[in-house]
Amino acid sequence: MLETPSSLLVMLLLTHVVADFILPFKRVMASPTFRSRWLGLLALACLHGLAVFLLLALARPSVANAALAGLAVAVSWLAASQLIPRLSRQSIVKLLLEHATHTAILVGI
Repeated sequence: MLETPSSLLVMLLLTHVVADFILPFKRVMASPTFRSRWLGLLALACLHGLAVFLLLALARPSVANAALAGLAVAVSWLAASQLIPRLSRQSIVKLLLEHATHTAILVGI
């Protein structure tokens, strides 16, 4: 199922959509307390990293490379989610920049 790079990319993008739009972490991150928002964001970053790790570990025999890619995705996802909202006040610009960055990271993987 994950033999070709294009099928792997499709699975990575589908996982991103599920984690960002379907799972209930966004409600946690909308919490008024900083700690709840930070924990929700950290959990979501770890979920993205874990999903990338699992998909790459299934697709390629190198578990070390999959772990490194998962860690890179988690850290870059967390950094992008923290930095991009500070760049613009318009919510649509923030949404587009954030997801364009996340997509670029996944395409890079």
